[in-house]
Parts: sequence; C-alpha cells; structure tokens
Amino acid sequence: IIARFKKLESLGANDTRITDQGLKALIGLNLTALGIANARVTDDGLAALDTMPRLKFLVLNTTKITDAGLSHLAKLNALQNLQIVDTAIDDRGVKLLTGLPALENFSFSGTRVTDAGLLDIAKIKTLKLMYFFNTPGITLDGLAKFRRLRPEVIIQR
Repeated sequence: IIARFKKLESLGANDTRITDQGLKALIGLNLTALGIANARVTDDGLAALDTMPRLKFLVLNTTKITDAGLSHLAKLNALQNLQIVDTAIDDRGVKLLTGLPALENFSFSGTRVTDAGLLDIAKIKTLKLMYFFNTPGITLDGLAKFRRLRPEVIIQR
C-alpha cells in the first residue's frame, strides 16, 4: 500500500513488523528519510536501499543486519545522517562506510565496533558529528587517537 504514495519522502517504520519483503516493497519511492527500528529486516532487505539514491537520513536500529548488509549503503551518495543501534555491526561494516561522500552525522551504539573501526570512521572526510555509547570495544586510547586525527569532529557519548 505504501508503495502507491509516489511522492512520499519520509517514512518511519519503527516498532513495526516490517520484513525484508516489506522493505523491498518500497522500491521505486523517492525517499529522503527512512527509519527502521525493532524490525525483522536483514541484510537481504537492505538491498532495497540500492534503489534510493536520494536517501539523506537513515536509521537502522535493533534489526538483524550484519556487516555484509552495509555494502548496500555504499551507493547512497546523498546520505548525510546514519544511525545504527543494537545490531551485529563491527569494524568490517564500518569500513564499508568510509566512502560515503556526504555522511556528516554517524551514530552507532550497541555494536561491536572497536578502536580499529574508530580509525576507519576517521577516514570519513565529511564527518562532523559522531555519537556512540554502549560500545565496549572503544577505549579511551582509541578515542584519543581519533581526536588526534579528526579534532574538528564533535564526539558525543
């Protein structure tokens, strides 16, 4: 039903039963913002994001995505804000995000990102704000190294 709304630009599918099939039903929409939380979306469903080049804001919280699924975000050249919370994402997934040309705000919490991933995040040239908590793999030493590399980035934790 939602796919009929061709002018729809923003969609929040939080606390829904959206699945990979439901996400694929959004193919053809010109979304600029998409929020998915507490859903049964997996890496397979993220393939639908390949068809959303205008996407600027993306939330992927408490889903079943892994690092492999983040490869579908690599084509999102307009993506400015990304939030990933309570997923199995680790350093391999973060590395896939380093080529996003417009990413300014990156939030990740409840992930398996470590100091090594933090150094990859430092390679995101457009990054202005990074927010994380509940990420025990990031140490004060790793954070200090990040700050030396990217002192202009605002860090909230």
